[in-house]
Amino acid sequence: MNARVVRIGTKEALALGRSAREIVAVRGKNVVRLASPREANPTELLEILLGRTGNLRAPTARVGGLLLVGFSVELYESYGHLRRRL
Repeated sequence: MNARVVRIGTKEALALGRSAREIVAVRGKNVVRLASPREANPTELLEILLGRTGNLRAPTARVGGLLLVGFSVELYESYGHLRRRL
């Protein structure tokens, strides 16, 4: 999906986050792991998923029940066993 064409806002991002089994997000050099997104505070969940524009952060990849948010070479390499599914 091209994020420049299709914008995913608050409501859709919250539904996407709640549907994941686990969320791993990168913000700068910090990695945030959220093991139970269904039980997370909506404000905390949206803080992880949304960027400054109020839309879903890019890149975001869903692999099975895992949601990877943000970009980090180290993070993607650590999930290299999922490469065929990406």
